[in-house]
Order: sequence, then structure tokens, then C-alpha cells
Amino acid sequence: MKISRVKKLTKSLYNNKGIKNLSMKALAKGCFFLFNLYIINTFSVSDVASFSIFYTTARFLSFFGVDSMHITYFSEVRDIHLRTNENKDVIDRIISHLFVSHLLLLVISFFIFDEIGIVIAVNVVAFAFSAIRLFADFSRVNNTIKASIIIEDVFFTFGFIFLSVAFMRFFNDPIFSLALAVSICGLLTIIYALIHFRKHLNVNFFSFKKFNFSISRFWFLNKFTLLKGITVFVLYLSRQFGDFYYGDKMVAETHLLIIFINVFMLISNSIIGAFQNEIVLHKDMVLNRKTFLKVYKKLTIPILYFVFLLGLILIVFSEKILLLIAPDFAYLETQFICMIILVLLYFIINPIFYFFYMNKEIRNFKNFIILGYFILIAVVLSGLIVENYWIWFFSIISILVIIPLLVSITSLIHLKK
Repeated sequence: MKISRVKKLTKSLYNNKGIKNLSMKALAKGCFFLFNLYIINTFSVSDVASFSIFYTTARFLSFFGVDSMHITYFSEVRDIHLRTNENKDVIDRIISHLFVSHLLLLVISFFIFDEIGIVIAVNVVAFAFSAIRLFADFSRVNNTIKASIIIEDVFFTFGFIFLSVAFMRFFNDPIFSLALAVSICGLLTIIYALIHFRKHLNVNFFSFKKFNFSISRFWFLNKFTLLKGITVFVLYLSRQFGDFYYGDKMVAETHLLIIFINVFMLISNSIIGAFQNEIVLHKDMVLNRKTFLKVYKKLTIPILYFVFLLGLILIVFSEKILLLIAPDFAYLETQFICMIILVLLYFIINPIFYFFYMNKEIRNFKNFIILGYFILIAVVLSGLIVENYWIWFFSIISILVIIPLLVSITSLIHLKK
């Protein structure tokens, strides 16, 4: 009886879309990690620093460039695919919004970089990141992840890593090489995506007819971006202000914990992404507790068993694991255990948050945005008076759980039976 249950669980894990998506994302992240090691060991410290700032800024700009359109427009693109959408200007709105977002980011980037060449390069890379993200997410409208993996991981990520290394060996300039590689791979991937959408998904992005932009719609989409942006700022500010308040030692010690936080976030978000088509309810479906529980179970079972088993192993053998992977930081056992407990809570709450987030059913949106940034700013500024940097660090990292938890509780309370 137990053997059959194990076989059933193993089969369920093997056929799980989330696991398959996670596997490819992990492989892509692993290759990018090796790519970073190549840069660190090949170029000077100043070149590595320039590359890090350039790439981080491009990713940061692309986050706001996408502007949550991969969430807010998903159902409408799916309706086009299913031939149930009577609104003919969806493509016009998506392209117009993407253009305006990146035009604003172009203006902002002039205040970040002094050289016009760098400004142009970073915005080209950011636009490529945004476009690929949109195409990868929209490609899941037919309830498969194959095209998403091909677009985002195979063609784009692996492609730009390969070309970047080749160009770096030829030009000996990491920023120019990255910009050129991303431009080439981005263009080829976008062409493939446009053909795929038109041929297999009945979505024709070439049908763009006129500029269709609305300030009210722009703000509506930005509300989603601002709410999700809190988690982006948490991880960024924990390092920047941690260094400012407490110095290199704090940043070095917390870096190890942030790596594990990112791993658990990758697991959760990869699984959620794979089931996006099933999370976003169709027009004829009723949003109630029964529907929510059905989707939540699909997102968390059986992967929840695996994650909690992993978390239990990390807690029980925390000292030995730290001695193995980072012997110089083995004394951080207590902090390591606290971090594991925190990310396990995140893993439970995150699917609930995304269910309501993707279905655009978050109540008191404006209040949560104000509350989230108020808490974030208050905790960041508390570093001026808090002497123990671990209290400060866990206070700011806890925001990753606190805001989604509050949103989830409020949404669940108002959920119909």
C-alpha cells in the first residue's frame, strides 16, 4: 500500500508542469551563474562592477517596463486564442502601453547613466527582457509550457549567454558584448514568438493598427506593478542599506541567506508560472472557495511535501550543511533556521496571493500599496537606531511574507462560499 502511494507521488511529481518549468528555470539560472563566474574570472574588477550595474539596471527597468501586463492582459490574450474575445484593440493597448512604459524608463535612465551610448544599450536590453517576458507568459494561454520554455530559456537565455561569451572573447568589452548578444537573441526570439503566436495560438501581434493609450488604464496596471514591486525593493534595499548602516560584514553574512531565499522564491514562482492558465479563471467560472481550493491544491500538492521535506532536512542538519557549503559562516545556524522557517511560510502564502493577484481580485489595492511602502520605508529607516543588524535584516525580509499574508487574508475573508 505504501509502495503504491510512493509510486503515485513520484508519477505525480514527474508529470507536474511546475516541476518541469522549475527544472528548466534551474538549468537556466545555473548556466547564468557559470556565466557570471566566467565574467568575474576574466575581466577586471571595474569591468565586473560596470557589468553588474548595467545588467541589474536593465533587469530593474524591464520589471517596470512589463508593468504587470503579463498578468493583467493574460485573460484577454487567452480569449483571442480561444476566439471568444470581441474586443479588437487588445493588441493595440498592449503594444502602446509597452512603448509608453519604456519611453518613460528611457527618460529616467538619463539620470542614472552619463553616457548616451550606455543609456541606449541598457534600454535596448531592458526592452528585450520585457518583450521576452510578455511572450513567454502569454504563450501559456493554451495550457502548455513548451513554447514558454523555448522562448524564455532555450532561445533567449541560453542564446544570449553563448553569444555574450563569444563576443566578449572577440571585443573584450562585457557591456557592449552583452548588449549586442541580447539584441541579436532578443530579435530572433521575438521573430520566433510572433510566428508561433500567429500560427499556433491565433494571436496576431502584427494586427497593431493604432496607438491606444489611457492614463487610467496605465495607473490600473501600475497598481499591480507597485504592489509586486515591494518584494523587488526588499531584496535590493536589504543589501544597499545593510552595507550603508552596518558595513561589509553584514552584507557578506546575509548574502548566503538571500541566496536560499531566492532559491525558494524560484521554486514557488516557477510552479505558479507553469499553472498560470489554470490560475487565471475563465469568464464562465465562478470565483468562490471551491474554485480557490481546487487551484490551490494543484499549485501546492504534491510539491509542498517535497519543499517541506527539504526545509526539514535543512533545519535538522543546518550546522553540517553550513559547514559543507560555507564553513566560514557555520556560526549562522540560528539565523539560517529562522530564514528556512520564513521561506516555508512564504511558500504557503505565495500561491494564495498570486491566485487573487492574477485574477485581479485584490481588495483595497491602494491601501495595501501605501501600507506596503510605508512599512518598507519605516523598516529601512529603522537601521538608523537599530544596532543589531540581524533584527533589522529579518524585519525587512519579513515584508516578503507580511504583505502577501495581509492581502491573502483580506481576499479570503471576502471570498464567496
